[in-house]
Amino acid sequence: MKFMFVDPGETTGWVIMNDDLEVLEHGHTQLNDVGSLAEKAKRVDVLVVEKFTWRPGNAMVGREAVAEKVITLLESAHGEVIKQDPCLRHPRAKQIALKLGTAIVNKHELDAFAHAVHYFLKERNQRMVDTLVELLSEDDWLFRPQVLRNTVVRSK
Repeated sequence: MKFMFVDPGETTGWVIMNDDLEVLEHGHTQLNDVGSLAEKAKRVDVLVVEKFTWRPGNAMVGREAVAEKVITLLESAHGEVIKQDPCLRHPRAKQIALKLGTAIVNKHELDAFAHAVHYFLKERNQRMVDTLVELLSEDDWLFRPQVLRNTVVRSK
């Protein structure tokens, strides 16, 4: 299966991965070239996007309309879209990307990859969790295998 993870906005970051946690493609695009992103979305099995929610008082007022346009375009291209809250980005995404052999340095691409890490840890199957757990440091008490394995209760 192919999975696409998207951080929508004026600059939209995206990552395409497979079941083996291999990063097949990654990149970022500006709002005026989101059509090419929609074409990529047509070729994946699962599409996950960061949900953008307007919060009173934040500095992002007005940008939610841009994110929603990107999300709407991707929904029309792909059909079903899984939306994740921004707070679900995995905090160790950059380290995990490096351990997987992918140097993702662009902030928006890294945000998209962080949603991939969360998706595979929480939404997929135990094999995905085990693979990602092996990549994490044993010294990091928050991500020790026994803690993570106990948090995932369902498999697909």
